[in-house]
Amino acid sequence: MWRRYNNYLMSIGVQNYFFLENFDRGQRHKILSTFAQSVREGRFGIKSPKLLKAKSVRATLDGMAQAYKLADKADPRLDADGKLAFLLQRQLRGYKSVDPGEKPQVAITGSVLRQFHQLALSAFDKALCELFIVLSFLQ
Repeated sequence: MWRRYNNYLMSIGVQNYFFLENFDRGQRHKILSTFAQSVREGRFGIKSPKLLKAKSVRATLDGMAQAYKLADKADPRLDADGKLAFLLQRQLRGYKSVDPGEKPQVAITGSVLRQFHQLALSAFDKALCELFIVLSFLQ
């Protein structure tokens, strides 16, 4: 995460100010906003570029802020009131509104669990199937 952030800063010409100490609060928020967009688009990542969800972007920003705190620097995401900058709030809310919804998981039916139990060969496999059956009733 920190490497991705540093690569981003170097790509926009910020080379010796990784903690953005020479920028005012508004400038820092704009830099972080564009960094969040680059994270969203999957740039500077390990995997192939794809649109990341708002949760992943937020987690990256949180991790970057943690690095600031560890270096005894002020959290650049925050405004004068100590809250997440309005620009970043709106940006993350916008990401969340266009993110695809969660895909529901298909539940395993009792008949499938029963068949697994019948096909189990060892005592361990049978016990495991019985555990799954009991757990399915608890939910």
